[in-house]
Parts: sequence; structure tokens; C-alpha cells
Amino acid sequence: MFRTFTILLLCFVPIIDAKADIVIQLQSTTMTAGTSGFVDVWLTGAPGDQLGRFGYEFSISGATPQSGDLQFAVVQSNSEQTIGSSLPDHQGYVFLGDTDAGNWNSNLGANAVTLVGGDVLNIGNFVSIEGRYLLARLELLHTGAMSLASHAFTISLNQLSPVTEFDMDWDADTTTNYSAGQITSLSGTITIAAVPEPSTFALLGLFAAGGAIRSRWRIKKQRDAAMLVT
Repeated sequence: MFRTFTILLLCFVPIIDAKADIVIQLQSTTMTAGTSGFVDVWLTGAPGDQLGRFGYEFSISGATPQSGDLQFAVVQSNSEQTIGSSLPDHQGYVFLGDTDAGNWNSNLGANAVTLVGGDVLNIGNFVSIEGRYLLARLELLHTGAMSLASHAFTISLNQLSPVTEFDMDWDADTTTNYSAGQITSLSGTITIAAVPEPSTFALLGLFAAGGAIRSRWRIKKQRDAAMLVT
């Protein structure tokens, strides 16, 4: 009987929605070895969510002796501050029009694979973050020898870092911060593709030339056959 009562009790226990209040997602992208690029970081909020200040710490992992080094650029521009709603699925920079370059900051951490930064509202208040917004644009640089055909690096938000915080209003009072349980962080994969060797380009050229010759020969053969018929 006790077992039956327990089962009935479990049936009436309310189901808790595990959905976080905000989601921080890094996009995945591809870069060519030895070049620079960037990865965008997106923030998605639920109805009623708001934000007035944020700080972040991102890190890169996955380097091997054969893959070279993917690093954050020493100087990060503040280009994200000017990005508006250029695509229908997002609403531009999260603090667009409400901050300036003096509030925004982004710098290397203890090494080139760690980046810290953030931004604060000018208006001394908060903005609604219901929907999908651009939170940051992380500028990257691949250096070193790349002996693999391709290699994947991972960029993640360090949620346990004291630098990482998402504050519901503009001041530094931590009582209005989103807690770790209210934040879901999704890492991004950066695939580095090696530059083909010159010999590879030469082989591709030979294949292309051979294909062109075969095509011209086939057209000539068809033309000659047509002339014989007429």
C-alpha cells in the first residue's frame, strides 16, 4: 500500500521547467590555417528577461602540436556595438544605441587563449532581452604550422570565472545577477582547414585541363558525326 501511495504522490508532483532564463551560444565556423576571423556570441532571453551589465571570460581549447594555435587577437575591435538587426532572426547588438566605446572593454586574459570583456548600459537602467541578440564578436587568429588537413578547436564561456556575470540592471550590485542555474552556455566549434600544398594545386590544374580537353574532344566528335549524317 505504501508503494502504491508513493507512485500516486509522484504523479502529482509538479514538473519543473528546466529551461534557463538566458542562453549564451557561440556560433560554429570555419577558418583557413594562418588567417584571421571571428566568431559571434548570441544571447537569447525569455519573456520578462532584462539586462543592464554583463562581463564574460571565454577560452579556446583543443590545440595539438600538429594543429597550430588558435588564439584571440591581441586587439579586439568594438565592431559589435554598431551591428543592428541585419538578419530577421536577431535584433542586433544587445546594447545597441545605449552604450559607447568607453563602457565596452575586451582584453586578453592570462594568455592568448583567454579573453575577458563586457559592457555596461549608458542609461543607468536596463533593456529587455526577450529574443535573440548579438552579445559579442570574438576576433581570432590562427598561427603556427598546420600539418593536419583540418582540426577543430572549441571556444567556451567560463561560467565559474568571477569575470563572467549577467546583471539585470546597470549597477554592480550582485543581488540582481542571473545565477548559474539561470544561464545555459553552448560552446562553439572552430574548424581550421589547412591550405593545400602547391603540388595539390598543380594536380587540380591538371585534372581541370584534362577535363576541358575531354569536353572539347567530345563536342568535336559529336559535330563530326552530325556532319556525316547531313
